[in-house]
Amino acid sequence: MLFYIRADDGGDGTPIEEFEGVPAVLSGGVYRLDFDTLQLPDGNYLFFATATDEFGNEGKSSVIPFSIRNWAVLEMLPRRRGAKPTARCR
Repeated sequence: MLFYIRADDGGDGTPIEEFEGVPAVLSGGVYRLDFDTLQLPDGNYLFFATATDEFGNEGKSSVIPFSIRNWAVLEMLPRRRGAKPTARCR
């Protein structure tokens, strides 16, 4: 199984070289992709997977749109006695 992440261009997506055909990791019967959103700039993206069986038949998953918004990194502030939890953007 191979995973693909492409920039959303309103069509099939613009390929991003380092995320084209990334081999999936099989763990506990589930395929997964370990992905840190900081690897890509904020924006809109498309995700899909392909798989090929032993006879060479290829299938493609549905395309899943998603967005990355890393600009809102939250940092927890220390709690004061009786204060409600708060967060601040940096």
